[in-house]
Amino acid sequence: MRPISIAAIVLCVPAFSQSGRIQNGTASFKNGLGFAYETRLEPPIPSITGEKFGGGVHVDEGIHRFLVDNSRHVYFGYDVAVDRLPEESTYRVTIRPLSIGAERLHYFSDPANWSILPLPLPGYPAPQTLHSGDVMALDLMTNAETGQKIVDYLTIQEPRRGLGTFNPDPPRQFSYVPGTPRDFTIDDASLRLSAPRLTINGKLDESSARSNGEVTGAAIWIYAANRGRFILSLVPNQALGFRKAGEVRGSLLTFTIGADSFSINCANPIVPGEAPFNLYVLQDRTWKPTYAFADVSTFTMGAADRAELLVKR
Repeated sequence: MRPISIAAIVLCVPAFSQSGRIQNGTASFKNGLGFAYETRLEPPIPSITGEKFGGGVHVDEGIHRFLVDNSRHVYFGYDVAVDRLPEESTYRVTIRPLSIGAERLHYFSDPANWSILPLPLPGYPAPQTLHSGDVMALDLMTNAETGQKIVDYLTIQEPRRGLGTFNPDPPRQFSYVPGTPRDFTIDDASLRLSAPRLTINGKLDESSARSNGEVTGAAIWIYAANRGRFILSLVPNQALGFRKAGEVRGSLLTFTIGADSFSINCANPIVPGEAPFNLYVLQDRTWKPTYAFADVSTFTMGAADRAELLVKR
């Protein structure tokens, strides 16, 4: 379904980015309707490293969508109101300024140390009419120099049926990928790390136990303190220096570099389907996150649409 595009929040900010998805989530209104969003970086390169952006949705009498820039201790966002229209599966979606502060968002341990980012808006977009399955694009940030944007893609989900019964509807996930469609190739084979837990030589990296995010891409990378960055792919990429070093089985990924063995357990399958796959790895021992206030002792992950975008030339 083609998104209904509305420009909402335009800011002049330093260069930022991440490959594709930054975050996504869902929330439920009191009437059972679901609000789902996916936040994407467009274009996805250069990539954000580390946990630069956080945020989520706070639900009370309304829906409050907020994002957090951890490097600058600022947050921004918007409220969402959804009204059911007479036509079946049709809704009016209204975007309004964020109406609550950090102390009510239940996200910050120290709300007094965070500032809301001023939004120099001439006005918020007019209410939009959406049918079930429609996707609305909401521009959140624009880098005036590069044109790189952070965009929320929004949709309204029908109430789940059968709750409290033996066979209720399962929770629905929402994902949306913009751009012009093309034919699938082997280079599109993707990996997905969801709430990963990294073990090195049988010992859990405790910093990874605090990682509950998710990244998806044809090439995924992880950073481990004192070991640099490991770029992971299902495609050999021999010309780039990758070598077969491990395998992927369901929600478990393992590989060996030299005398060190690594494993990553995830909350969801890492690849689609039931078959095990070979894993190709490229290590960059000198790489460290360089974004503001980066903690080089902490597990970090990211992704790219192609391995070439991550490899130094």
